Amino acid sequence: LGAALITPFRSCGSLDGPAIRRLARRQIEAGVHSFALEELRAHPVRFQGRLVKVRGAYVGGWEMSALHPGPPVRDPWAVDGIWVEGIAPVTLPTEQAFEMTGIVSAARPDAVSGKGHLGQWPAELCVSSVRRLQE
Repeated sequence: LGAALITPFRSCGSLDGPAIRRLARRQIEAGVHSFALEELRAHPVRFQGRLVKVRGAYVGGWEMSALHPGPPVRDPWAVDGIWVEGIAPVTLPTEQAFEMTGIVSAARPDAVSGKGHLGQWPAELCVSSVRRLQE
């Protein structure tokens, strides 16, 4: 298993740095739970504001920062994962397996648009740590 990359907390969406740190501290004390990417994507409101651990294939680049099912990634432009905030897209190798820990921000079910680029994504993960998984 790979080493963890810890990212500094900063603002993500509607959460500022101090709010993120408070949420993370409370939830770390309660324990971070792992969830399947597909479950988080299917029921994002259930995870709103929660600190979660999720695995998938990271795809980053121009106008793209997402965690997809895989690897392999079938189509990097398909919206079949969750949007990722809090890390620079060029920091991680693309289409590699990672475990990410962060706070979920869900799109409102009644909203016209969602999270991420062009509001296409059902949820956003404000990442606090990243661990590359060995294949």
